[in-house]
Amino acid sequence: MIKIRQNPLCSSISPRHWIYKSLTIQRDLDDMTRDEGLRPGLLSLHTANPRSQLFEDEWVGDDIGAWSRLDLDNSKNVLVGLTIQSCGLSKIPALFCMSFPDLKTLWLSNNGIRKLPPEIGLLASLETLSLGQNLLTALPESISCLRCLKRLEVPSNLLRELPRFVSSLNELEWLDFSENKLEEVSPESLQGLSASLTRLDLHSNELHSVPPELFRLTNMKQLSLHSNKLTDLPEELGEARALSWLSLNCNCLHRLPDSIGMLTNLARLGVHINELAVIPATIGNLGKLEALSLFKNKLTHLPAELGKLTGLPRLSLYENNISELPAQMGNMAGLLELWLNSNQLTSVPEELGKLRSLRKLWLDYNHITHLPEGLFHDLHSLQELYLDNNQLRQLPADISCLTQLRVLSLDGNPVDFNQKTVCTPH
Repeated sequence: MIKIRQNPLCSSISPRHWIYKSLTIQRDLDDMTRDEGLRPGLLSLHTANPRSQLFEDEWVGDDIGAWSRLDLDNSKNVLVGLTIQSCGLSKIPALFCMSFPDLKTLWLSNNGIRKLPPEIGLLASLETLSLGQNLLTALPESISCLRCLKRLEVPSNLLRELPRFVSSLNELEWLDFSENKLEEVSPESLQGLSASLTRLDLHSNELHSVPPELFRLTNMKQLSLHSNKLTDLPEELGEARALSWLSLNCNCLHRLPDSIGMLTNLARLGVHINELAVIPATIGNLGKLEALSLFKNKLTHLPAELGKLTGLPRLSLYENNISELPAQMGNMAGLLELWLNSNQLTSVPEELGKLRSLRKLWLDYNHITHLPEGLFHDLHSLQELYLDNNQLRQLPADISCLTQLRVLSLDGNPVDFNQKTVCTPH
């Protein structure tokens, strides 16, 4: 494999790794030979990009064996991997694509590439194609000929649509079109991917909606849709039952479909920074959740079924409009950290005192006037308690049971207590 990337360091020369000025070239002995067939393809990159930092003069001499003092193995004659990152490439010549039919991985990220030649479809063995951080506005339809392609990454470009030919890439496992300018995803672009695709990244685009077909990718495990302009999701969301990671944060969602409760393999669900006023009771079916973030929404209350998430270690609900907590939250025995700050709470249920594993509790910036007696009696694991900026005048006597407490913050309360914030090393 050859790798070319910027490197500001000069280092000692090893048989397989030689650093020359700002570029690093690495070659596995088993990947290359002195075969002169390599020369035209590699030199075509230099010819097409005379101002790039790709090659120095000595690299284009007559003796290919002297290029960068590389170690060559005469037993093979194919190039299978090439990485050219941050070298200022603007063009990929057709001759390059015609020269390496055995190439399996091609990484061209962080260059200035504006267009790919149709001949890229001749890289018939390609399994990974990474084109992130370039200036592409479109992809050639000939990419549909790359039938071995498993990973296609095109993040941080200028693409406005997900090409329909993507649906013909039946071996595709990972598709990344994040940080582009996508305004829609056509159902046709997703056909043919349901058996293979396991990860889809569409975050940081301009999507206002997504088609139901997106959730019929039945083997998809990771889906990133955050930082778009989504206002709603189809009920078909529940059909993506293999999902273990779902990112919906930083959108304009007003609701979540009830079918979200069918995603019983979900381990991580991010829905923070949206416009949610309620969350469906079916969320209580997501028993495998390890992380749930709902902060910065417009929630006014929580469903009692939330208490079914007994294994959830962290729950973020800060900066909402929650005025009351369901007593069933006391059943969430796995909670280690609970963020309830910046809401409209005037009290908390005494059942929270059953959260014996709780280590950190944020209740600051609410309107709490009192805390129930017995709340702290069994919270022996609690290390940090934030009660700042409430209306507390006194604390329950059992606060003395918090033997592991290291931080108690009371600033901004009318409480009759001289030391507003107590930090005690344990």
